Amino acid sequence: MEKYLAVLIVALALVGCGPVDKFDDLSVLATGQMRTFEFHASPIPAATEPFLSAEGQEVRIEDFQGKVLLVNIWATWCAPCIREMPQLDILAQAMVGTNFALVAISTDRLVEDRLERSDVETFLYDEIGATHIPLYTDWPISFTLASGVSVWPTTILYDRQGRELGRINGPADWDSEDAMRMIQGVIEATQE
Repeated sequence: MEKYLAVLIVALALVGCGPVDKFDDLSVLATGQMRTFEFHASPIPAATEPFLSAEGQEVRIEDFQGKVLLVNIWATWCAPCIREMPQLDILAQAMVGTNFALVAISTDRLVEDRLERSDVETFLYDEIGATHIPLYTDWPISFTLASGVSVWPTTILYDRQGRELGRINGPADWDSEDAMRMIQGVIEATQE
């Protein structure tokens, strides 16, 4: 009888807790190599400022709705950024065919006395050897600043509605099993 009473008490306690929002559990995905990834308590609106595609077209986070989006803010002068680019490329390759997109946004100063967009593209594809990372640029870093980025690299994770779920300030091991498991967990948790 005591056993049944204990089960009844636990069941009533769980019913009293109410429904659990699917976003409440995402922080449990930040384990191992991803333990420094910080999920927000609930999704927050993304910055609305545009950044540019490789062709020079304005792009916004909302243009990727329907996909889980990982945005990496980087620059050619940033050693930790360069170190994680091949790892991001491996992650992007592993996630081909899923509802996921990787966006690498270069914040290099693209003016006459500095780099041209083609220089950044050559750096990413020829020097780093990326094959699955589309190039985007953000100069004069309006999207970057509106997103509250102050550390390079910063990587921001968005849900399928274009809301920010969390971020990591600084480099991470993006080709690790922990990173892939975290991204896959977010894809599954945010299915429509």
